Amino acid sequence: MWLAGCRAVQAAEPIKIGAVLPFSGDIEFYGTQAKLGLDLATADINAAGGTLGRPVEIVYRDDGI
Repeated sequence: MWLAGCRAVQAAEPIKIGAVLPFSGDIEFYGTQAKLGLDLATADINAAGGTLGRPVEIVYRDDGI
């Protein structure tokens, strides 16, 4: 019974997806626009129940170029 409770807690954890985009430099505009698109897609996916019953979370990082 204890294991069943752990499985339910783990299912609620978000699925994290990494996105390395240009948030600085000469092409930061493209990174900003890509982030907006990814945020919209993530909101749609999560509104529909997520993936495999888990929410999706995007983790953003600057590519440093």
